Amino acid sequence: MTGNRLTVNVAKALAVAVALAGAGAADAATVHVHERDYRLAAHGTGALRPGIVRFDVRNDGRRVHAMDLVRLRGDTTPAQALELLGGDFATALRHLDLLGGAPQIAPGGRYQMAARLRAGRYLVLSDAGDDKPDFARGMAQAFTVRSGRPSHAGPPHVVGSVQLRDFAFGFRLPQRWDGAGWLKVTNTGAQVHEMTLLQLDPGTDPAPVADELRQGLPSGPPPGRLLYPLGGLGAGRTAYVKVDLSAATYVAVSLFPDLTTGKTQNQLGMVATLTVP
Repeated sequence: MTGNRLTVNVAKALAVAVALAGAGAADAATVHVHERDYRLAAHGTGALRPGIVRFDVRNDGRRVHAMDLVRLRGDTTPAQALELLGGDFATALRHLDLLGGAPQIAPGGRYQMAARLRAGRYLVLSDAGDDKPDFARGMAQAFTVRSGRPSHAGPPHVVGSVQLRDFAFGFRLPQRWDGAGWLKVTNTGAQVHEMTLLQLDPGTDPAPVADELRQGLPSGPPPGRLLYPLGGLGAGRTAYVKVDLSAATYVAVSLFPDLTTGKTQNQLGMVATLTVP
């Protein structure tokens, strides 16, 4: 009888734990971002609390757009932030925290990320565009995370992690990974980093491609397809990104400028290869 009661009590405790875990995951606030040419609407920002917030972005336009998440420091206004983003990068970083996003989202594409947001003022915007950035055409929206009781929702369940350092990538991925799921990306460096992936064409040797990228940006077309899982992520920040990578060999690179030398970070060694079997 004692053993049976113990078994029943353990089962009840596990059921409660699973229920609570499910409730926490379901409780995560989601901001739905809809993009068009040239409009951006972020829905679900009205009652955000500090904690994990997910962003589900869809590009319903006919042009490539981006999604960038920015926190405003001090008394910086949204208008000042947009002006800073269109100017000197180092100056902008003194007034803004970059929290990730996608540098490019193809027409009809979808992008999902999550981040832990503190109380404060934020911008979600698109900085894509050729002659003029999208945010200068109106693709930006400000929102506020108000102080108060934080959300207890946990982050997405991750299948692996990526560490961004000055100047290297650190991958911790399953050996038999199918390329799908959420990745936890943490910037442990002192500078802003990003992660662009070059999906190599079948049969391409990654070594010479990586070596060429360490010398600078190749002049010709890339030997594969460019993917953009994460844009600028500030020092000490963590973002969660959802990916669905095909079986292939990839070269990861950060193309952000080094604020000390003026070189791009790939020239300082921030290049790595990975394979999805």
